[in-house]
Amino acid sequence: MRNRRSKQSSPRLGVLALFVWAAIVGMTSSPALSQSSSSARGIEIEPVLSSERGSFRALLIGVNDYEQLNDLQFSEADATALRDKLMAMPFGASVQCLTTGAAAADERPTYRNINERLDAMLKGLDEDSVVIIAFSGHGASFPRPNAKDAKDSESFFCPMDARLADPYHTMISRKSVYDRLEKCPARFKLLLIDACRDHQVAPPGEKTAFDEEANAKGFAKSLSDPAALPKAAVQVVSCMSGERSYEDPGLKHGIFMNYVLEALSGKADTTFRGDRNGRVSYREFKDYVYRATSDRAWAKYSKAQTPQFYEHSELSDFDVVRVTPSLDTHIDDPATVPVLPPLVMPPQEALPIPVAWPFDAAEAKRRQEAAARAIGQPVELTSSIGMKLRLIPPGKFSMGDSGSAHSFPSAAPVHQVQITKPFYVGAYEVTQAQYQKIMGHNPSKFPNASLPVEQVLWDEATSFCQKVSKLEGCTYRLPTEAEWEYACRAGTDTMFHFGNELNGEQANCDGRRPFGTEADGPFPQSTVPGGTYAPNAFGLYDMHGNVSEWCSDFESEYSGSGSKPAQDPTGPAFGKYHILRGGGWSTRPRSCYSACRSSQNYCLGAASRIDFIGFRVVREVSARSKSAASPQNGPRSKSITFTDQMEALGKVPGN
Repeated sequence: MRNRRSKQSSPRLGVLALFVWAAIVGMTSSPALSQSSSSARGIEIEPVLSSERGSFRALLIGVNDYEQLNDLQFSEADATALRDKLMAMPFGASVQCLTTGAAAADERPTYRNINERLDAMLKGLDEDSVVIIAFSGHGASFPRPNAKDAKDSESFFCPMDARLADPYHTMISRKSVYDRLEKCPARFKLLLIDACRDHQVAPPGEKTAFDEEANAKGFAKSLSDPAALPKAAVQVVSCMSGERSYEDPGLKHGIFMNYVLEALSGKADTTFRGDRNGRVSYREFKDYVYRATSDRAWAKYSKAQTPQFYEHSELSDFDVVRVTPSLDTHIDDPATVPVLPPLVMPPQEALPIPVAWPFDAAEAKRRQEAAARAIGQPVELTSSIGMKLRLIPPGKFSMGDSGSAHSFPSAAPVHQVQITKPFYVGAYEVTQAQYQKIMGHNPSKFPNASLPVEQVLWDEATSFCQKVSKLEGCTYRLPTEAEWEYACRAGTDTMFHFGNELNGEQANCDGRRPFGTEADGPFPQSTVPGGTYAPNAFGLYDMHGNVSEWCSDFESEYSGSGSKPAQDPTGPAFGKYHILRGGGWSTRPRSCYSACRSSQNYCLGAASRIDFIGFRVVREVSARSKSAASPQNGPRSKSITFTDQMEALGKVPGN
């Protein structure tokens, strides 16, 4: 007799992982199919990574009903929807789907059937073949026989007839799947796993060495180690280790798989950072699935579900599918997903850039006021959710640090940078109250509405900016690394905007390890409200310490110290980790200086939630017509252009 629980939305503890084994080099030049077919949604889908030269085989498994474990609602729907998606492509004859609702016994996901189908599918493949294996159901982790350490465990995918007391003979081990795929010569191997482990129940009288919490974490962790992946592997995990992957009755799918399907249907090309070029790239796929899944989980359950992406080696971007909307196609916007214009500054006439640097606080104020007059806006604005923003004027400065005995190699070499456009930046780091109002949740370790939000991932910070952009009708974003350092320095060339010493008196950091002085200082051991310490000359608070702040750039080495200044650099188009600046409350003072660079690579990985990571925002300045009237002071008898005001700066002695 089956031990069932009521069919309510079930959190899938563990993972939906996407493994891509492929010869990455040359992917973008893989020949596309000469013909495409129309899907049920009216989208014509043509795989860029086609199997035109070899076999295409897919094995899809969905388990709703278990003999011993808690039943699930939508695992079969996930598998059959993916089947339909693949059948809409020119590969339908090679797609097999095993579900517990199948009429034929040999089409149900039993231990025997899964193993037999998997072995048969992988036979006879060559280097031009494509393989997809998808599993949606429960996952489990158990100690290996005679294991002396609880960490010495093996993870399993649970067929419908899985028995907790005998995992090695009734469940499919993760290692056995990896080993079989490692031996397979196919050029492209995709393994989708939506496996949960929540409230499993052993039958009465049957004892198992089962610790539910440790089991769940062990299973998720087993899928988060890139070093364990076979060669040329990519792994995408539906949630972080310790989180749960949720089913959603409103979507009639697992949340993650719903947005995987939508991404492949074309929405990844038309929302978030999609470039609307008729192709879904790997970057667009990741971006869409990550953001849409995270937003839906918080909106529906107020829980975190954070998809993760791991690569065995560095991966360049490539096109996954071509998606060409048919004439009758209507793509609905997914829930909570805004469609925004590109974050690009509107074109303006050429502006003279002040070249004097460094400059003092009085000059910083004068430049801000001149820029404000030029654009017809105040030096300080307040957003609709209470964020105070300070205007940063254009200018030239020396970015980086290579001459200091205390500098880090990543800060070198010093190079000249021009910031050619004014922009607004948050006077304070985004607070928990502001984040809660926009995102609907608060991930912070130190809950207090007035404290800066922390434990925020880069994609979440970017999503916050996009939502505020949609709310206010203008562009908010994260600062570039160059904008951040220029705003932080505020005309200074010292280690910190207040000098060359820091011991916790001037900023919130670990004052027990002073820099530039032998005197120990305070160590609050948590974040503090913005405004606790003095601002810099541009009126910005906590640019050093409190929380380390996300920038938009990917981590990369500086390109050099050429004679020609770099104009508004934005960093590389692709990368693995994003830059953090400023240091946090637990950071040593040396790592809080203006030029210091770090990334989430140094903070336990791309998926880590760290209690000293937050962000502040940039609001872009739109172009202003020369005949525009000031909204505050009425019509002007003479239009004052940006050039008029910036020319005045060029006449200052020393410029």
